[in-house]
Amino acid sequence: MEHIFCTLWAILTERNKVVHGGKARTAQDLSIFASVFIQNFQAAQRKPTAATVTAPRTSHQQVNSAATLTPIPWSPPASGAHKLNVDAVVDSSTNITGVGDVFRDENGLVVAALSMPIVGNFKSHKMEAKALFHSLNWAIQHQLPIMQIETDTLMVANALKAPFNPNSSFSDLLVDVNSLLSFFPNVMVSHIKRIANEAAHGFAKFALGLDEACSWLEIIPPPIYSIIIKSVLIQLYARRGDAVLDLACGKGGDLIKWDKAKIGYYVGIDIAEGSIEDCRTRYNGDADHHQRRKKFSFPARLICGDCYEARLDEVLADDGPFDICSCQFALHYSWSTEARARRALANVSALLRPGGIFIGTMPDANVIVKKLREAEGLAFGNSVYWIRFDEEFSEKKFKSSSPFGIKYKFHLEDAVDCPEYIVPFHVFKALAEEYGLELVFVKNSHDFVHEYMKRPDYVELMRRLGALGDGNQDHSTLSPDEWEAAYLYLSFVLRKRGQTDRTQNNGKKDKGQMHIPKEDIMNISG
Repeated sequence: MEHIFCTLWAILTERNKVVHGGKARTAQDLSIFASVFIQNFQAAQRKPTAATVTAPRTSHQQVNSAATLTPIPWSPPASGAHKLNVDAVVDSSTNITGVGDVFRDENGLVVAALSMPIVGNFKSHKMEAKALFHSLNWAIQHQLPIMQIETDTLMVANALKAPFNPNSSFSDLLVDVNSLLSFFPNVMVSHIKRIANEAAHGFAKFALGLDEACSWLEIIPPPIYSIIIKSVLIQLYARRGDAVLDLACGKGGDLIKWDKAKIGYYVGIDIAEGSIEDCRTRYNGDADHHQRRKKFSFPARLICGDCYEARLDEVLADDGPFDICSCQFALHYSWSTEARARRALANVSALLRPGGIFIGTMPDANVIVKKLREAEGLAFGNSVYWIRFDEEFSEKKFKSSSPFGIKYKFHLEDAVDCPEYIVPFHVFKALAEEYGLELVFVKNSHDFVHEYMKRPDYVELMRRLGALGDGNQDHSTLSPDEWEAAYLYLSFVLRKRGQTDRTQNNGKKDKGQMHIPKEDIMNISG
């Protein structure tokens, strides 16, 4: 179950890079790919005996027997060799084929992987041949040595081993594939049953949910928490036809999640112009790599501005009230001053209908302060992250009369250095209550997962998202350092006081568009 937390840093990294002026990674949603990778990484290390997946243990953790699954066989390549497993799946409703491949060494360890959506709906043998072509091309680009290739399509394997037949129904594809195979002397192509190709199959399935190719190479990707936690929260609280306000929406990484929830209207706001433009492109499907899916089913509006400074109740007077508001990995930036923190909560309260829901994630102040006080100096961390406080906090005491502007430096390995702010949750809760927002629950990320892993419906959701691996081996792809880093965050849900009236949004969505021109993005200032 610990694999869920491998999404944490992907979302955090992308968000922090954008907020602090850096260049975000090019993947549609790094967390999506990382979740897929964890699933298939563990599939690559299966043993023929079943065991329960467990995380690095904490004192309150319980092993969940629901994660035990039937093992799936896979044989490693010869000593010193690498094996490529490739697969493809198709979604006829979106006219998209998903390509998945995984490269493993003689120990069965994943050294690289690819998940790529391509436009088209092909017969199975052509689909698999195209998948192999793209996989080989990617391997050549990244200089990955291959001695063995496995596909679960017998027709492709036989065609590549037999003398070339120009009358074949996919001879052109075979020519292309053989041309690429020439870069790998002595490579052997063989057929395997689907049950032994589940790792690549998982990557292919998740390509259907991507806007562009995602890959992993050489280093473990930044962890990945967001997709699981947010998917569960959205499944719990979003309802068909809901109007959604997405604060600090970034590049629109949650658009697909909201679409699956069948919402009725979406407004996204972010301070970074580049992120809003990427969100617009993603929503419209304008760029080539966004033509993977049909149009989103809900109208939308995008705004560029600081949602902790602007009076959003005035900007969105004709758009509200909203049924649900979301702010992921960004609310703590409002805690630099009391005025900004109050403006953030005032905006949420003013725009939510009575009974409306506010969901969010942010750093867990209790965990951070506890670790600071346990540290010898003003810095603590591990190989994955570190946090450092300035000398003004040398006594490691924080005045209850000054809960705002408590800044620390956050460093994420291979990412960015950025300022963060402590958000004492008891102060946040009290302040939210001043604006009519009552706490439904708050949970540290560890506790959140442990609770929902006990519920069969959410176990299935997490498995579909690739967060559980295959459950066949008690071997974690998350190091204790990564597990500790995941412990730094919490999720919360607030509800606005008042009698629920979901009819208020009838007729309120006429300002949304199904295709957003660049000139229609509103720019606001505080």
